[in-house]
Amino acid sequence: MPVAEDHHASGGLPTSPRPLFLKPAYKYRLPLEVWELIIDYHSDDVRTLLACSLTCSALLRRSRRHLYRRVVLRTEDRAAYFVRALTHDPGNWGAVHALEVEGELFSTEGTSMPLLFPMLRTLHTLVVHKLRQAAYDGARACLAAVQHSVTTLSLSGAYLRSLPALAALLTRLPHLRHLALLDVVFEEPVDEARIDEAAAPVLALDTFDFRGWAHRAGGAHIRSVLAWVCAASPGTLRSLRLQVPLGGHTSGAVHRIVAAHSATLHTLVLDLGARGFEDFEFRFGENTALRRLQLCLPATTPTTCAQLLRGLPGGGRALADLALVFRALNDSYSPAATPFARIAALRPLFAEGAFAALERLHIRCALEATPLFVTPPREALYRDLVFQDWLPEAPRDAWTDDLEETFDRVFEIWSMLRYSFGDEAPYFD
Repeated sequence: MPVAEDHHASGGLPTSPRPLFLKPAYKYRLPLEVWELIIDYHSDDVRTLLACSLTCSALLRRSRRHLYRRVVLRTEDRAAYFVRALTHDPGNWGAVHALEVEGELFSTEGTSMPLLFPMLRTLHTLVVHKLRQAAYDGARACLAAVQHSVTTLSLSGAYLRSLPALAALLTRLPHLRHLALLDVVFEEPVDEARIDEAAAPVLALDTFDFRGWAHRAGGAHIRSVLAWVCAASPGTLRSLRLQVPLGGHTSGAVHRIVAAHSATLHTLVLDLGARGFEDFEFRFGENTALRRLQLCLPATTPTTCAQLLRGLPGGGRALADLALVFRALNDSYSPAATPFARIAALRPLFAEGAFAALERLHIRCALEATPLFVTPPREALYRDLVFQDWLPEAPRDAWTDDLEETFDRVFEIWSMLRYSFGDEAPYFD
């Protein structure tokens, strides 16, 4: 290792040698291209990328290319700092693929967003939280700079003037394929009679995620948004996730959007919450492409899960993935909140030979505050049977003969599925 000698100023006598620390790019005498390949190999390891960027200036740009793939900006100061960093590093203007920002940054008081968006040449995913009408014009102007690259947009907690204002914002993204509208609120009342007239088929969405918990009192908002999506993106959805309090005021709109995409829809998630709701009649329609179904139902609802599953086209024989979540209230444990009665109701369906192509069955009882189950990755769709969180906060004496009999029925259903697990034990989460 190279050493450096230090001499005293008085007598010039040499001291003990000390190591001369060199930058990694020189210490190991590797070409810069090799170092870049090493950094690319660790592209998903944030800690390693940070270490590389702080170790050697020659590795900084390559490390930033991966660190900038997903950027989160919460304040104007952070946004201004990031704008300055990109301004001095034009080689990484195309590194940002996903951006998550607060809606207030688009307001007239903010000066960073108009400078930032023209530099985002390859922005694919944009997540905006709490966009207000005061920042609406700024958001539209910024979207114009990335209108040809953004394919995924998520609006969470937005408060806009009207549905036409939302439509004008979305139609600025002609290549939009994945849309999430989570608790979007309108100031003005919605004119449901003019939804179809105002909407034109300008989008080709693949996935649509809608959450309408902020509108439990009425269904006009839910019906109008779902009707607009049907008109703006007709017959294109492959994945649909709805988190709405279904009842007589919204079930018709949900049925229409499912039926309108019956030829293409292969993944459907219906989350009806934990609170009881009025009985409703829901039909899946003649959906021939549905392969994955996830139902989240109130544990105390009079509408049984079996009634919904019996309405599947062909008795559910084409389903490959079925997930059932029974939501209980948070206030106290109640035997009525357990899913055992639901399991007993499902038993005849399996006995009738339905779900012949089923590869994964997930049954869970969760509290109201428990997040939605996560859609498993494609490689995780192995043949298993999951029974999770059976008795949340249940006392030990809750185990009675009835529960033991229910578990016997569960394993009887399991045997009806005739799945081979080999030597592996059943998986209980």
